Amino acid sequence: MEKPYLRIWDEAGARADKLALAQEVERRGFPGVWSPSRGDNIAFLLAVLERTERISVATGIAHIYLRHPHLMAQAGSLIEELHPGRLMLGLGVSHQPTHAELGLSVGRPLSDMREYVAEMRANTEGAAFPRLVLATLRRRMTVLATEIADGALWANGLRSRMATSLAVIPPERRDDFFVGTFIPTAVDENRAAALAAARDKLFLYFSRPYYKAYFEEAGYHDEVAAARAAVAAGDDAARLAAISERFIADSCLVGTPSEVREQAEAWVAEGVTLVLAPAPDDRAGIERALAVFD
Repeated sequence: MEKPYLRIWDEAGARADKLALAQEVERRGFPGVWSPSRGDNIAFLLAVLERTERISVATGIAHIYLRHPHLMAQAGSLIEELHPGRLMLGLGVSHQPTHAELGLSVGRPLSDMREYVAEMRANTEGAAFPRLVLATLRRRMTVLATEIADGALWANGLRSRMATSLAVIPPERRDDFFVGTFIPTAVDENRAAALAAARDKLFLYFSRPYYKAYFEEAGYHDEVAAARAAVAAGDDAARLAAISERFIADSCLVGTPSEVREQAEAWVAEGVTLVLAPAPDDRAGIERALAVFD
């Protein structure tokens, strides 16, 4: 099994440590790092590229409503020119609560993404340009990714749903179409501690409309209903309790090193590239996750 990628946060005050971690990822033979939308992940990943020689980097995701498509295109083109083939530009629409918090006025995700990518490509026609990956959960965005991009990225994807999700990829695209998922990862000999860490990672997503629709589509009606009631009641403990072990087994890497390795192999057998997502501030947990695949 090929080694997975590692998710690294751009975190103010800790960037030197994060860059050192990226260098360690390279030294240990891992393929690369992904950085989520917190902070300016494009600037952060350029710093990673300048301090490494081989690994690839990717945005997971770059938020399309926070950066004009012309500027996004120029940033991607600049990095591709300086570091050919080492950037994968992951784009996403984020979530309604985030839009409201930031005071953003947005349209329809599918049409907005289609127009955004078209503007990016028009703005850099003939210039160096990185591979594009679209953040997705459900069928229509995955189909759009096959039409206008080079891959699709899930965050907290469900293994039981993946075969259905990937069935929309045309046969002629399967060899060169990237498929990845950010996967909550908790390696611990103490199963209760590992499950608690997984629930903490999933907690936010059981309040997000896009995710609740995806989880229900996959058959997790009881979990979503319990989480919805907990959110309405403002009961965080009940929302955590709504995340069943069955759900965790379907969406996370959890348990002892051998268990996590076996779970990872099952994901890879589905045709999915893994991006390990341990708790970003748990250096020991990150080390345990990497050690599984050394």
